[in-house]
Amino acid sequence: MVFIKGGELIAERYADGFDMNSRTYSASMAKTVTQMMVGAAINKGLFELDDRAPIKEWSGSDDPRRAITWRDLLQMQSGLEFNEDYLSAKDDFPVFHLLTHSMAQYPIEKPLIHEPGTYWAYATGTSQILQRALRVALESNGINYHSFGRAEIFEPLGASSVVFATDSSGEFVGGSIVYATARDWAKLGQLFLQDGVWEETQIFPEGWSEFVSTPANASKGIYGAQMWLNNPSVNSNKKPFPSLPASMYHFEGAEGQVVFIIPSIDMVIVHLGRTSFVDDRQNVPINAALDVIVPTLQPVNQ
Repeated sequence: MVFIKGGELIAERYADGFDMNSRTYSASMAKTVTQMMVGAAINKGLFELDDRAPIKEWSGSDDPRRAITWRDLLQMQSGLEFNEDYLSAKDDFPVFHLLTHSMAQYPIEKPLIHEPGTYWAYATGTSQILQRALRVALESNGINYHSFGRAEIFEPLGASSVVFATDSSGEFVGGSIVYATARDWAKLGQLFLQDGVWEETQIFPEGWSEFVSTPANASKGIYGAQMWLNNPSVNSNKKPFPSLPASMYHFEGAEGQVVFIIPSIDMVIVHLGRTSFVDDRQNVPINAALDVIVPTLQPVNQ
């Protein structure tokens, strides 16, 4: 765990065999890193949030998917069919993640089953489509796709440990595979607290942090833009992380990888490890730790 308060490291603790130089696996925290790359590209004026995503397979005049925008993809409201149910025989996740040359191609070819922007569904395939669209947008402007994130985000932050895996087609695995040290994960979170400004350099558009932490209109309040929110979940009247304010938003991976961004107390908390989420995203093991630690840092308005 790493704790950043007011932009300063105030505490950290590592398990045996790990230290400040250990890169750790992201799982779905990669989705937020993909979102950061999109924000950096918008900041450079390459496209706008409500522009149509540049996917050639959707470009036909009679193809309803051509209406899908960057905003729709970022908020998981594309309307595309994609079944991400890890316990179902019809789960799309292992097919596109393990059995395809181009991971983006599989969800790109899915049919539209809801009007874009009207239906929310968590889909790792959507994050992979964002990487395809980003690659097209960058390369059409003569910008190197593979060096963009490092040049525009990771190097300015001094987050040199960040490594993004690619699929066989050379596109970043936008939904699930980034490696970085705990301190560098904390820097990525701190950038949101600073509304995308790092040492007087604007990396995201002004207001980006507010956008990504605002509930997507069909998400019932639990999801922003490639970010989870600390609002009551669909099937519960409790916040997923009761010790933290409702204004907290976060990167989240399936094995307990979390970057908490807490604007009300100017704090970033990073938790890494293999502590699987249980009980309908109520995150019991992590909450047990937060219940003890958070009150010692500063009183939190619930």
